[in-house]
Order: sequence, then structure tokens, then C-alpha cells
Amino acid sequence: MSYQPNEHQNYFPPPPLPTPMNGKSIAGFVLGVLSIIVPYIGFLLGIVAIILSALSL
Repeated sequence: MSYQPNEHQNYFPPPPLPTPMNGKSIAGFVLGVLSIIVPYIGFLLGIVAIILSALSL
């Protein structure tokens, strides 16, 4: 018995690879969350988070 491929069988391409993450955007997000949680120095963390987020764009 020999194997013969089916001519009507559909082959789908593999899913696309995920895009790499941007380190500046992740750092801006983390600092933004910390600026809400941490008292007193949260204002400075918020400014750094805004700067990093703007640079990541």
C-alpha cells in the first residue's frame, strides 16, 4: 500500500511571529504605576515615566 497525498488538502501558513517588546515602554508603564502607589517620590517617578513613554513612541 503506497501513500498518495490528497490533492484537495489545504495547507495553511504558520501564524506570524510576535513583535519584539520595547523596553522603554515597559519601564514607562512600571514607573507610571509606581508613581500612583509610592507617596512623595511618585511625582518624580511620574515625570520619568512620561519622558520614557514619549521616547518609546
